[in-house]
Amino acid sequence: MTHHARNFGIEAAGTVGLGLALGHVALQDGMREIRRQQRASRNSVVALADRLDEARADQAAALNRAARAEAELAHARQQIRDLEILLDRQTRLVEGFREICGV
Repeated sequence: MTHHARNFGIEAAGTVGLGLALGHVALQDGMREIRRQQRASRNSVVALADRLDEARADQAAALNRAARAEAELAHARQQIRDLEILLDRQTRLVEGFREICGV
């Protein structure tokens, strides 16, 4: 092997070795970025699941408040009907009393 061929071979081997080393570093960086994105995705999914749980709890609380409000409304309507009946009776009693008194 001539001196020139040997130098060319050494230089080529060095260039290939450097290329492989740079490729390895680039691959490691790429894998590191993929793992970072996977962690970020998992964190996003966990955060979304937490928000969904909170939304479900808020919905359940809102449904309970709505049920209580409906019950209170039904009770208030019944009280109004009872008061209307009492007012009608009182009005008839007053009218009867006026007839008796001649007013």
